[in-house]
Amino acid sequence: MSRSRFLALARMFGPAVLMGVYIQSQVNKVRLRQALPEFETMREHHALACGSDRIEAGVTSHGGVALTPLAEDGPLRAIESYADVVSKVAPAVATVELFRNGTPAFINGSAGLPSASAQGLIGFGSGVLLRSDGILVTSNHVIAGRMNCYTSVLLADGRNFPAQILVQDEANDLAMLRLVHSGTERFPVLLMGDPARCCTGDVVLAVGSQMRLPTTVTCGIISAVGRSLAGVRAMAGARTLSLAAPLIQTDAPINRGSSGGALVTTDGKLIGINTMLMTSNSATGGGNVGLGFAVPSNYVAPLLAAVDRPGHRLVRTWDGLAVERAPPGLDGVSVKEVFANGPAERAKLHKGDRIIGIDDLKFTDVETYCICSYGHPVDRKRTYRVIRGTSEMNVRLTVEADPRPS
Repeated sequence: MSRSRFLALARMFGPAVLMGVYIQSQVNKVRLRQALPEFETMREHHALACGSDRIEAGVTSHGGVALTPLAEDGPLRAIESYADVVSKVAPAVATVELFRNGTPAFINGSAGLPSASAQGLIGFGSGVLLRSDGILVTSNHVIAGRMNCYTSVLLADGRNFPAQILVQDEANDLAMLRLVHSGTERFPVLLMGDPARCCTGDVVLAVGSQMRLPTTVTCGIISAVGRSLAGVRAMAGARTLSLAAPLIQTDAPINRGSSGGALVTTDGKLIGINTMLMTSNSATGGGNVGLGFAVPSNYVAPLLAAVDRPGHRLVRTWDGLAVERAPPGLDGVSVKEVFANGPAERAKLHKGDRIIGIDDLKFTDVETYCICSYGHPVDRKRTYRVIRGTSEMNVRLTVEADPRPS
């Protein structure tokens, strides 16, 4: 404060009052400096509780708010923009369109979207590029039942490519496509995150072609992890779905056209494929009310592996267990059944064992256990932390191909 300003305020309020205000401001500064070490400890505990390594140089998150220091010893402020994250993510998120009347004239032509009525558009959604040779994932309901239609993918840079449907996973509403190109093209991709390390309250971005508007970005938080919608009908485009997969729930707005798009963390990692929303009136296709859902990205792994397998055969893996919620007040899940000749039996797990973690991951219910245990390749060795009676032990289990019918 300038000297003239100080003297003017002193004449207005009196020197005693002004001196009290000044002293209080200095006390507040001291309190802030004293609170910063406590905050640092608090955010470290938050990261450890989530089972994640989120503490990066100069940047952190706490309570769903991204924070960064103003100066080396300064206070923390909320990040005002995610533009850098979007610039990394958006090039790998595409618009997937299906046409009735053969090859649209705009394929491999000029940028932009054609008239839906002129080109015979019958469906659209989003897709996420996962391999630089043009492999992308989308929601199965975007392309389901439309094998004889023409599938087109519009990239964020305006290029269009035909696409082939390679692998479909109806149970988890996922499908894998391949862009048809010269073979020399290389495409931007998204890096996989780990949905098993997500926490309720984390900030996320949803990127897709909402309402057929390419590269639409919305922001929100994770409202729940491992949300079960088995037996619950929710809107997925013009259809309703009931999925068995445990889902990531978010209030980041998603609408028609979001299906197959990316749900990403604030460091640009893919943790989910947006698949459906609940509306106030699913019968009439009402809009977003803050209840959107994404399939965890580790459920994509078996489809990605199938791309290079003869016949694109989808192989699911399993641990040979059926589990149920642990008794009230206890962590983890209880082993309900150990299947004969399965990985769990070979690892000598028993019915009634309580599993409290896998590797360095913890879970609180059956749904989050499924996210932690799904999608790992055949022969992957994992460490199950088990409570048997009063003893705690580590059990090494080797993941195998699931022999049960899909």
